[in-house]
Amino acid sequence: MAEAQVALDTNNDRSNHYSRPVFKQVLKVNSLQAQRVMERSFERVSNSLFSHRRDPSHHR
Repeated sequence: MAEAQVALDTNNDRSNHYSRPVFKQVLKVNSLQAQRVMERSFERVSNSLFSHRRDPSHHR
């Protein structure tokens, strides 16, 4: 019951409108190609999770 109350109190606090990470992970990439693949993949996941539209001027 205490856990539910804490979650409820956090949801009612509108002072922080930003998402917070649920977990952190360190990733080491050994090549520029691997870095580009990770950036593309992360961008797709981020777009699908947050459903935000990108500014067309940011297209590469």
